[in-house]
Amino acid sequence: MTPGHDAAALLEPALAEWPLPLNSPLDPARIDTAQHNSLIWAEHFHLATGTTAQQRLRDLRAAQLAGYGYPRADDHILLLGIQWVTWFFLLDDLFEDGPTGATTDQSTQVTEPLHHILDAANTAAPQPAQSAGGLQAAFADLLDRTRVVMAPLQFRELSTHLHDYFHALVDETTWRERNTPPDLHTFLRLRRDTAPALPLLDLVEQAQNIRLPTSFYDSPEYDTMLGTAADIASWINDVFSAPKELAEDGLFNLVLIMHRSDGLTLPQAGRAAVARIKQQLQAFNDAQQRVQGDHRAGLYSDEGHAAIRSWASGLLAFQQHATWYFHHPRYGHLTPAATKIPQPQ
Repeated sequence: MTPGHDAAALLEPALAEWPLPLNSPLDPARIDTAQHNSLIWAEHFHLATGTTAQQRLRDLRAAQLAGYGYPRADDHILLLGIQWVTWFFLLDDLFEDGPTGATTDQSTQVTEPLHHILDAANTAAPQPAQSAGGLQAAFADLLDRTRVVMAPLQFRELSTHLHDYFHALVDETTWRERNTPPDLHTFLRLRRDTAPALPLLDLVEQAQNIRLPTSFYDSPEYDTMLGTAADIASWINDVFSAPKELAEDGLFNLVLIMHRSDGLTLPQAGRAAVARIKQQLQAFNDAQQRVQGDHRAGLYSDEGHAAIRSWASGLLAFQQHATWYFHHPRYGHLTPAATKIPQPQ
């Protein structure tokens, strides 16, 4: 069977129960312009040297992913989101396709300088010495430009999530080095951080052009809504990447772990992953209801509550990036026709 047919066989039962919108519209001219500008940035930092590397970045279609994920972003924030998406994918490829992800020591050699760059961005200390190009220099550039558009509290949140992400990449490498998948409970605990969902969701406030009430950051509802949104985004990746991961004997995938540990067929495991997505959506909605009650009780002003509602809308809109998987060659050339995309529910 072709990869596309394999993907369709696994995804069709899962998508029949898909609880999120798909096939969101994009402005092709706007996306093309943003993609072009992002490629110029990548070339400046030597992230795409040579025809093959440049074509690989074009095939990534980071602009489409960010366009789906940040539908209300202005051109400046959209471009910043595209560049973050590009950077995360290039870092992920080091761990997935190269020797970096083979051993804990090798992965730590890559992540430790990134921790230092991030620490320097949060203080008055000068940035550690970097080469003129590459992932480190591009990371420092992204941090400098992101700090300008974020409030200090927001940037601290982003920094925490980035540190957690880098630590999780090393943790995942440790499991890969053992050649043993984690149990489901351990996987669910780690998965929230092993994908860059939280750092990308930190841009939602900018994409929605709002500022959350400062007190909201300390609330359990903030943690629940952000955490469940990150889980949903990570598990979306696991559903759509399961055929690719299966072909490559991947270990760190929700669908494959439930398939192997719970004795489910792959279609059953796909449906089980969607059921977990639905559970997190319910937890998200329940937290949003509690925020409404806090607003009625006077904990948040009308303006603050409106900002929280807009943020919540942006977190859910981010999940529309699932449509991107249908147009990316690394996922088996999925097509809407092959998988019978359902209408939004």
